[in-house]
Amino acid sequence: MMKVFLKTVQILVVFSVIFAVGCEKKEEEKGGTSIGEPPTCQITAPQNNAEFGIGETISVTVTAASGDGNIVEVQLYVDNVLHTTKTNAPYNFTVNAAELSLGTHVLKAVAKDNDGATGESTIMVKIISEGANKAPTCNITNPLEGAHFSTDENIPVTVVAEDADGYIVEVQLYVDNVGHSIKTAFPYNFTINAGELSPGTHVLRAVAKDNDGANGEATVNIIVEQPDTESPDFVTFSDGKIPNTWHTTAWYIDNTIGYDDIYSLKTMTNNSAVVTSKTCNSNMNFVEFYLRGSGTVDFYVDGSKRKVCALTNSWVKHGFYFEEGLHTFKWEFIDGVEANLDAIRFKNETQLAVGMYYKGGIIAYLDNTNQHGFIAAPENQSDGIEWGGHGTTTGATGTAIGTGESNTTTIVEMLGNGSYAAKLCDDLVINDYNDWFLPSKDELNILYQNRNVIGGFTIDSGSSYYSSYWSSSESSSGSAWLQDFRNGEQKNTCNPCKFANFRVRAVRAF
Repeated sequence: MMKVFLKTVQILVVFSVIFAVGCEKKEEEKGGTSIGEPPTCQITAPQNNAEFGIGETISVTVTAASGDGNIVEVQLYVDNVLHTTKTNAPYNFTVNAAELSLGTHVLKAVAKDNDGATGESTIMVKIISEGANKAPTCNITNPLEGAHFSTDENIPVTVVAEDADGYIVEVQLYVDNVGHSIKTAFPYNFTINAGELSPGTHVLRAVAKDNDGANGEATVNIIVEQPDTESPDFVTFSDGKIPNTWHTTAWYIDNTIGYDDIYSLKTMTNNSAVVTSKTCNSNMNFVEFYLRGSGTVDFYVDGSKRKVCALTNSWVKHGFYFEEGLHTFKWEFIDGVEANLDAIRFKNETQLAVGMYYKGGIIAYLDNTNQHGFIAAPENQSDGIEWGGHGTTTGATGTAIGTGESNTTTIVEMLGNGSYAAKLCDDLVINDYNDWFLPSKDELNILYQNRNVIGGFTIDSGSSYYSSYWSSSESSSGSAWLQDFRNGEQKNTCNPCKFANFRVRAVRAF
């Protein structure tokens, strides 16, 4: 009997071990008991430190997504007290400022996915008494957070500042908390010489001040890198002469050094060098190259000049987005110019950026989410067309970013059929996109600021008339705002009377 009992115990022990190992193996196969990737959660409106009067309504917008599941709910907390729960997108909430005391309050959004993982976002809002001055809003729209720059580059900085109950008197730019420069008039564009910064991370901070002394601010972090003092290999074009054989070992395909059957290098006469893409990988959308020397080099895509590259004695990196497909790229050197060209790279850039081909055109502007903005048509829609309705007030008076589409709708509904700028844009279809519109005054100014990376604008250095573009912003019954693309000047006098013919470039929002 004792032997039978011992045998039974041994069998139970063996079975227990097998069961435990099996469970452990199944747990390994399932990847353990981890919850998984937490969802992303971001309060996109209002801005951090936004101010609201005691009688206002605070509209809160939250974006939430799960990479390995789905969002089951988003909760909004006010000062750590649950306010509202939403189980379906869009995750929009409303907070009555009258229910909050004067002063600063914390808004926190918590997103939960189907595995129980959570992500959260927190901002501050300030409740002020009625009639109290509201601080201005301030955003750095360029460069983007985490952007990289070489010490041989200039860093363009664009700040958008607005004041709801007054006006902006100045915008000051700080670099690592040291004052850099001040702008007292729109547009608030700055230039930083990256060569004056040490390699590493730097903080750009913009502070906007309104007429009552209130401030609004924004910050972004950028990364400055030290380039190689010499590019590894280069081709020299001296005195406008091109060697019979153009050969370089610094030929890159999607960041991999070496040659590739997809691309070929050719030499041509007429003092130009041509890189021809025989086929093109569908994910290639950016070309990057280094130049040095004296004078300038013109960069062409499919025979159209897209960039003029100024040369210095040091290697300078240049780059340009292009549309997916078959293209010819050309660097043209003028007689007498001595230039070195090297390190050509074709890349796949996936992060949205100004200048990128996207959804029917070229990205001209990105808002602070870096996911939305507006797109410029790849070429002019007209080199001369009237605004329309001279002597008629249409009511299309919006000037800010985001008003061009409603302006265009208002103009077309008022003026009906005909040949005029807004109708031309409203009827436009490019790559199956049919929601184009005539940009507002401020949207047109964005096109001017980014004209070099958008490309295709017609500029006559000696003529304002042949270098100006219509906006959709009406000034009076006889006039509308337009912009001279030679110098950026915006006009709304009767000189741009609505019956005059100026150029048009359409945009669409995304």
